[in-house]
Amino acid sequence: MGFCPIPRADFNRYDIEAVGADNQLQILAQNYPKVGIPTFAVTGDDHEGWYIRREGIDIGRYCESVMRDAGHEWTNLGYMEADIVLQNANSGKTAILRVVHPGGGSSYAISYRPQKIIESYEGGEKPAVALFGHYHKLDAGSIRNVWFGQTGCAQDQTPFMRKKSIEAHVGGLVIELEQDPETGAIVGFRPDMRRFFNRRHYVAKGLANNRWSGHGKPQMIPRRVGMI
Repeated sequence: MGFCPIPRADFNRYDIEAVGADNQLQILAQNYPKVGIPTFAVTGDDHEGWYIRREGIDIGRYCESVMRDAGHEWTNLGYMEADIVLQNANSGKTAILRVVHPGGGSSYAISYRPQKIIESYEGGEKPAVALFGHYHKLDAGSIRNVWFGQTGCAQDQTPFMRKKSIEAHVGGLVIELEQDPETGAIVGFRPDMRRFFNRRHYVAKGLANNRWSGHGKPQMIPRRVGMI
């Protein structure tokens, strides 16, 4: 659905495992996916999209080449969003599935952001199905005759998200669609939400561990009272 090799920034330079696109994409190639499934990815306007906006680098195409060199079936769908044609094998009738990596922050109501995005579409450009990343949420429903799903995330809550009180739904959606062969309309939408929990990550000996820093306790500057 998307990926996030993040350039070093002041607010997260100590929160990432590796710095730079090459190093981060190598980690992605080594660890994802765990099973041999094809991946179709869009790049966002944020995170990896910073390479596009600041340096003019097509990071999505670069990621595709790295992943394919590593033996993965990875397809770059483009920047921010892509429309995929769902064509009925019997009648040839079609519908559109839109894969979106939007922008902006999360909201208190989980479905609010997809709702406003779908409401912003002109009547003739609405897809039959829309899948949204970016917000780190798992959700599914129907808005303005558009089936939608928020696809979850593969990264737990970061320090930035903790400070912003943004919940992370680690997991994903498995969706089954039913298409009317006479019209191409998607008449059935059955989402299966899957969450991932790793208790050892959160709790050690009954206490929350120090998961924000891999460097141990911070080194404090020595101070002496009464001296200049």
